[in-house]
Amino acid sequence: LSELPFDSRPSLSVWLANLLTALIRWRIPLAPFFVYDAPMRGTGKTKAANGVAILAIGRDAPSAGQPEDGAEAEKFWFSMLLAGDAIILLDDVEGAIGGKLLCRIATSTSMQSRLLGESKSVSVSTAVTVMITANNARYRGDIARRVLTCRLDAGVEHPEHRTFSRPNLEAFLHENRKDLVCAALTILKAYDAAGRPPVDL
Repeated sequence: LSELPFDSRPSLSVWLANLLTALIRWRIPLAPFFVYDAPMRGTGKTKAANGVAILAIGRDAPSAGQPEDGAEAEKFWFSMLLAGDAIILLDDVEGAIGGKLLCRIATSTSMQSRLLGESKSVSVSTAVTVMITANNARYRGDIARRVLTCRLDAGVEHPEHRTFSRPNLEAFLHENRKDLVCAALTILKAYDAAGRPPVDL
């Protein structure tokens, strides 16, 4: 990750928190959403998010745009959760991030809705790791308290024209996935073995 332009150590720590969360999301009742933010396109937001997905599920995250509030949003989220994907990526969100439904998914362990074309309702788990990418992310409503933001800033006018000295990140993560996942799980195991002490954040 050394050539991804995290703007601070806290932003890098959000990336790590995203990875650790994704690896055990099925085991914890609630988790924050993870927002990858940058001042402009081409900075590496989606690359950073998909780095988490490659390690957690072995491939890029299923991606979609943020739906508008209302019936369409409910259909979208219900179908995504029903599909059972462990990770969902809302990529290149342009409007303000938020809405009542998004807040409800962040704070509830399940969502109930009607199956398309049927009269019965079913309940689906919300135990999914939600990642969002946006340029100059804005939040509306209570969602701001339910996200961790990872900010990337290349500090150049055209970040998409940068060159990199290290190997392809995605290829590296695929090739070394076993060792990197073991290392991440070791962090979690060590924290558990230490009695889950407060981390004074």
